[in-house]
Amino acid sequence: MFITRRLSYVIKGSRQLFTQAVSKAAVGKKIENEDQLNELFQIVSWKTSELTAYDKTAKVGRKMVEGLLKLSGLKSTISNSAKLSLQHSLADQLQFVNKLHSIDIPEEEEQLGTFRLIDDVSKENVLNFAQLQKEVNDVRPSLLKGEIENTWNPLSLAKEHDEEYFVVKEGLIKKNKVSKV
Repeated sequence: MFITRRLSYVIKGSRQLFTQAVSKAAVGKKIENEDQLNELFQIVSWKTSELTAYDKTAKVGRKMVEGLLKLSGLKSTISNSAKLSLQHSLADQLQFVNKLHSIDIPEEEEQLGTFRLIDDVSKENVLNFAQLQKEVNDVRPSLLKGEIENTWNPLSLAKEHDEEYFVVKEGLIKKNKVSKV
């Protein structure tokens, strides 16, 4: 449901490319033959290429492409034409995302919180370290999940341990060296 609604805003925001066929379900006239079907498919209401039309605001340079290749672990020794192709593809993707972010969403729809392209972090819901520690300390086992308090001791699974510490031996099989972690 919200995907259809979001799609309608995407298309409305892109030079009024939206048609009523997307927002409202309607039964059109009966298609009698193949010619009428072909005629129906020839009608263009919007194009994805218009959503990714080149705009100078999305600047993807050669260094950015090389950096992304390096970060992703892909081979960076590719041809110049392949790098240029990646550069254009990334620019198109940035254009599309920028258009999605620039769409005006009515306030009543925005309050539903069903859109994915809004900031995930709101200022009132940000946790700091102290709050996070308090949350962790306040967690109690859930009997509904079958969790019983103080029933699991990870040290009981270790072959060797010293009080509350795991014993880690250094080297291959040097039993004489023991260190606490």
